Amino acid sequence: DLGPDGEQVFLVAFGTGFRATPQSMLSATIGGTLSPFVVAVAAPGFDGLDQVNMLIPRSLLGRKLVNVLFTAAGKTANAVQVNIF
Repeated sequence: DLGPDGEQVFLVAFGTGFRATPQSMLSATIGGTLSPFVVAVAAPGFDGLDQVNMLIPRSLLGRKLVNVLFTAAGKTANAVQVNIF
């Protein structure tokens, strides 16, 4: 649920190895739409685990099941799907 107008909703995912990638080489598409904000950080409280925060564009409101593609340094992770209401 993307909530009311003006709210920002982030998709948070976890993995390893992508935090070392420069922020300028990170990207994500959600439902075929480029996320305007993608950042990788250390996952709080978990040594060695990376966390990526992706802003879900409001233009996807109501799209339901969409693919998420995360790319770091030109390498795309396995696609996952999320429901957007």
